[in-house]
Amino acid sequence: MKKYPTENQSSDTSKVLFDILKEEGLTIAFAESMTAGLLSANLARHPGASAILKGGVITYSKELKTSILGVKIETLETFSAESAETTIEMALGLEKLIKNTDLYVSLTGVASTPNTGYQIRSAVGTVFICILWKSIPYPFQFQLTGNREEILQNAVDQTYKALISLFEKQPER
Repeated sequence: MKKYPTENQSSDTSKVLFDILKEEGLTIAFAESMTAGLLSANLARHPGASAILKGGVITYSKELKTSILGVKIETLETFSAESAETTIEMALGLEKLIKNTDLYVSLTGVASTPNTGYQIRSAVGTVFICILWKSIPYPFQFQLTGNREEILQNAVDQTYKALISLFEKQPER
């Protein structure tokens, strides 16, 4: 098991993840809902990002989750757009959309109370992530606190930490 820098050793989780992906020769793609591109943008700010970041999609609406990523309407109706089941389907749909990538990451959740008639089923701060690696889905759920901006940034950091923890659990290559 390889050990990578922890948050105590580096406050920039995107840089830690970037360095791991670069060192391991891995590529990544994102399907983002709640974070609306922050996962991709934070990795893209590092020089050489084109070697690891394949791309991503922002599927903020249910319509785009179904039409672009193939999330089933039944899944959205049964579990909601903010659910582990939805993130798994988002990651699987991303794998079909963006070929020849090592890691597919999807994220959805609730950053704040909606100011429209949209009904949420999860508490504010609930975040669902799915990492699809070697065709195996690894779902994660986090309950975050803070204002909208803090929840969004913390969701990005927790996603990067989840990815780093997966690498630490893998045997050395």
